[in-house]
Amino acid sequence: HGPVKSVGLTSRGRMSGRRAMKCGVTGGTVLVTGVAAVLVLSLLAIGVSAERRYRVGAFYYGPWHVDPTNEGLHGKNWTEWNLVKTAQPRFPNHVQPNVPQWGYEMDNDPTVMAKKIDAAADNGVDHFLFDWYWYNETSTNGVKGLFQDSALEQGFLAAPNRKRVDFALMWASQEWMDVHPAVGPNIAYGDRTPTFKGAIDRGSFEAMTDHIVSRYFSQPNYLRVQTKAGGPECAFFSIYELPTFVAGQGGVTQARAALDAFRAKAVAAGEKCMHISTQSGSADPAQAKALGLDSTANYCWYHTTGSVLNAPSNFPVAPHAAMLKGSVQAWHDMTAKWAAAGLPYIPNLSVQWDSSPRTALSDVFQLGVYPFTGTFRSTPAEWLATLQAGKEFLDATCAPDSTWCPITINAWNEWSEGAYLEPDVQYGMAKLQAIKAVFGANATRSKPVPKPAAVARTPVVGAIRWDAYFSQPGEAAYEDPNFGIVTRTTTIDMSPKKWHYRVPFFGEEVNDTAIIANGNSPAIMGAELNYAAQHGIQFWSFCSYPIGCTDMHPPASDCKNIQCCADNVGLSYAWNLYLNHPENHKVNFTVLLQPGYWFPTSLKGGNETLEQEVDRYISYFKMSNYQKVLGGRPLVFLFGGQVQQSDLSMLRERTHAALGVYPYVASMNGQEIPGMIDAISAYGTGGGTPQGGPYVDYIAKPEAARWASWAAAGKKVIPTVSAGWDNRPRIDDCPWGNGSEVHVIDPTMEELQNHTAAGLQWVAANPNAAETGLMLLSAWNEHDEGHWIEPALPQYGGTEKLEAIKRAIDGAK
Repeated sequence: HGPVKSVGLTSRGRMSGRRAMKCGVTGGTVLVTGVAAVLVLSLLAIGVSAERRYRVGAFYYGPWHVDPTNEGLHGKNWTEWNLVKTAQPRFPNHVQPNVPQWGYEMDNDPTVMAKKIDAAADNGVDHFLFDWYWYNETSTNGVKGLFQDSALEQGFLAAPNRKRVDFALMWASQEWMDVHPAVGPNIAYGDRTPTFKGAIDRGSFEAMTDHIVSRYFSQPNYLRVQTKAGGPECAFFSIYELPTFVAGQGGVTQARAALDAFRAKAVAAGEKCMHISTQSGSADPAQAKALGLDSTANYCWYHTTGSVLNAPSNFPVAPHAAMLKGSVQAWHDMTAKWAAAGLPYIPNLSVQWDSSPRTALSDVFQLGVYPFTGTFRSTPAEWLATLQAGKEFLDATCAPDSTWCPITINAWNEWSEGAYLEPDVQYGMAKLQAIKAVFGANATRSKPVPKPAAVARTPVVGAIRWDAYFSQPGEAAYEDPNFGIVTRTTTIDMSPKKWHYRVPFFGEEVNDTAIIANGNSPAIMGAELNYAAQHGIQFWSFCSYPIGCTDMHPPASDCKNIQCCADNVGLSYAWNLYLNHPENHKVNFTVLLQPGYWFPTSLKGGNETLEQEVDRYISYFKMSNYQKVLGGRPLVFLFGGQVQQSDLSMLRERTHAALGVYPYVASMNGQEIPGMIDAISAYGTGGGTPQGGPYVDYIAKPEAARWASWAAAGKKVIPTVSAGWDNRPRIDDCPWGNGSEVHVIDPTMEELQNHTAAGLQWVAANPNAAETGLMLLSAWNEHDEGHWIEPALPQYGGTEKLEAIKRAIDGAK
């Protein structure tokens, strides 16, 4: 929700490489370091009643989109993501910024919201309680009074799957304070001037409730609760700050009349009844009873356990165990307090708390008035303990015959207060998954809307391209000391008779010591497109190289290990053929950037600035045949050196500005940048023995183990199936690094088929880790490095590798 009003607080805020030149692998398994997420075997041991009566709701705070009122307050395109992105550690071992695994998405996008809905529904969250605002001073989407409601209106209500979870309104009847960020830890909350006043008069309340009844109560998945078996189902509505509401109406008598009128409107519109609750658990029970309320609750542990959170001895980080103990005691105390008024109490589970992103970085972070408060965090194991404590409390206090045993969670997405269930880059989906493990699957509603039966997905298969075959002996391009060096080297490498079985289908055996392998023609590209499409290859990932150079014949000193543009520009020729081919729709494509070497290309003499290069990639992203994932995000691979965050940020932000989504970035070099790199992958797998290691032992098994270990660490994975490893053709004459006697024996067609099938099965069986549904083959045309699937010359097997892969793909359908 918005700025927390610290009701009853004191003035201190307490409660009263390898190949630098080209794509390749490191000669062994690609390893990744990083935080290993916890989960899930321990969760499976938790018992859950077969017939679920628990009702789990998560508060949804919705400033994660551009809102005209917020733009007027903070500037063009401002969202509260600005605070989350720029948060910094304020004390030793402080975990900031918290980085969303899904990126900084706009929640008024129904596609984005659909992902949130599925994550909630799949993990035991029954309903969202939207923090909902109405002020005299605001107007949104043509409705006077509304404020930042587009997450609900344009996101949730427009999502195609929105009936999978219910929703209700938690009217945030509070002063709207500018704490975005707040300056001054010792400025009392009451001394700050509110941007919008929380108290509204009867006229405004009538307009608000008219809108609620007509717009929201008419929705089939508005939350209706049945508090007694056989009793009516009542539309649920909650008031955040009860005293503020009462003050705006002029007193308890007037406020009761306003609520009675609200109930009458609902009944007149077809509701059987209303259930009105409040988050003001610390309010006066006699007042709540006089208002005719039906239940009471608290929004978060900051309100119930603030004395622990903000104890000077605990600052800046309160122990989770102490927060949990204090909160459990608060549930019992509140239950007893409200039972005297005949009202049930709804307990709250808080994921964690850290409102430091709302504090000005220019201020010293010290204990003071909100948002200068204490913090607490929870690991997945600690969150699991919290959930178990909540379940035990419900089991002890909820009537055995009750069909409604509610509990709330703070929060689905209070990122700027550190309280969120949405996956972050540290723990992924672990905290969401724990909810289902403890409380079970979503409750069956009285008017259930069944989710369509799951359709087993067939993984999308792609292949890496490294295009070194663009000229032949006798041509000027081949003989050019710079331009021809790569195609000249690969041709010479495969010229000995023993390597002719690797020559691509468009090549030619000249004699026992010479070959030609020139694929630089539209006709050959057309044949490649047909081969790929006919055998189930749905996209190519092109190793990206410069498309032009500032100098085609630079001094040799500029080209050590052929690290200059002039020596590599020819590697982009096949890509250009593909982009201009009339049948390129048959196979999609992606870019495989090589940071440190060829991203930016200007590092080694490319003729584009970084801005021009990025804009060129975005022009590709806009193409219908560019491979996209997860709601239209263009797929990008990184391999080589470590990407500069500023370079990747430019690519991300310019893509978002142009397409409205961020690219989905998969790292092949083990690099992790929270919030910027989405998944892990690999270019391939090297290694072996001097005598030749068995394919199954040195490639198939290690790759399968790698996928599993990445997934167990909570990472998103695009698995790679390598077709081999043997770079001995390069052993003597490779300018960018000689080959080695250490190699892997070429796979049999059965071994290649089986390993491909294993990769496809792994993707299908791991929809969370393999969220894109993609699998990558290494590689289409790494012929002289020993991992290729492109057809060979007919006398050496032709399409046999592609046929083996197609058999695996067909078997997965």
